[in-house]
Amino acid sequence: MSRGPGRLQRRILQRLHKVPEGRISRRALEERFVGHGRYTASNLRRALVSLERMGYVSLQEGPNLDVSYVHLPPPVKPLSDELISELLAQLRDRS
Repeated sequence: MSRGPGRLQRRILQRLHKVPEGRISRRALEERFVGHGRYTASNLRRALVSLERMGYVSLQEGPNLDVSYVHLPPPVKPLSDELISELLAQLRDRS
């Protein structure tokens, strides 16, 4: 079992980091990676599902490839110490 993204998965992630808003249609990904003698549509689908399972991307499935999108998750925002203290205080008050 691999410990990280494979070759196709890394290429998908690189492409997503280059496009505006980190979002691209499945059709655009198929045009980019499928049919050049290296990857098939099923390879791409498996790579995307695996990336979603690992938490690298989110899939938004539609009725066809033109309205199905793959996007990077939003950036993680760290919680402030004040907010964490407030949340812990609320948990203590419930007990």
